[in-house]
Amino acid sequence: MWIDTPGFFDTDRPEEELKPEIVKCITECTPGPHVFLIVLKVEKYTEQEKNIINKLQQCFSEEALTYAIVLFTHGDQLPEGKKIEQWVDLNTDLRDLMKKCGRRFHVIDNKYWKNKQHDEYRSNQFQVAELLKTIDKMVEANKGSCYTNEMLQAVEEEIQQEEKLIKESNANKSGEEIRAEAKSNVQKRLFIAVSATAVSATVLLGCFLGLKLMKDRMLITGLGLFLSKYLPR
Repeated sequence: MWIDTPGFFDTDRPEEELKPEIVKCITECTPGPHVFLIVLKVEKYTEQEKNIINKLQQCFSEEALTYAIVLFTHGDQLPEGKKIEQWVDLNTDLRDLMKKCGRRFHVIDNKYWKNKQHDEYRSNQFQVAELLKTIDKMVEANKGSCYTNEMLQAVEEEIQQEEKLIKESNANKSGEEIRAEAKSNVQKRLFIAVSATAVSATVLLGCFLGLKLMKDRMLITGLGLFLSKYLPR
């Protein structure tokens, strides 16, 4: 399953826009994703790009980055004959992020690299095939396990409890329907709870990605208790 998370690290987006998207992502991917695909652009390195890279490194824990791959778009911005590795290594911040991701990164271009190219490297077909190989290798290296943490596990437990309640009252529903309804119910309660406690989007994202924020430890380690305390069924 692919979960799109647009603009999590966009420094210009308001907090209130991000919160529901982060909550949705958390409930959809429990007990955790097998791969984080971080999408960045090949472009001139500005202060905004620097801020995005800094925010990425602040939010992703070291463990989460072992499940991460970076995909660069706008590959046509690469100088002719230059590979993405050479472009990345010109920038200290990018090079540091790639190192933390195990130097797993690829490049595509949705506009110009669709048709057959004289240079195989500048071809989406070639790059996507390489990306899929990298994903397979990473999943194998992680022994098929997904990334998870205490917060994600607490949400998964809450979803499973909700599934039991739904199954008891709706015996004719399929497992898929029960799971979808349980996720939807927990997602609504989680968003209300997060809004009620004024947890910031940055803190919520950091909890999801394993960042240790002690002041919000209750949210990270006891989400099931947290939900039942503030939102009794």
